[in-house]
Amino acid sequence: MKHARPPAELSLKGGPAVRAEAWRQWRRLFEVFLKVSGVSKKPKEIQASLLVNLIGWAGYEVFTTFTFKEGESIDDINCAKRI
Repeated sequence: MKHARPPAELSLKGGPAVRAEAWRQWRRLFEVFLKVSGVSKKPKEIQASLLVNLIGWAGYEVFTTFTFKEGESIDDINCAKRI
């Protein structure tokens, strides 16, 4: 849909509880965006790349520190959203 708006960059201001809640809210908005934009029908690699692209620089810096279990990948949207 051409009217779908992506979420604003993830804000990482505040303490751990505030940042955790900001992530939960951002993730929910991102999931809505995936649905209304039609991206949810695209391959998981595209969805994961979009998450990394939209999360913003601060979120990206945190995201790149995560490790994944064997068989998991940053390119799998289900793994990326679970964090």
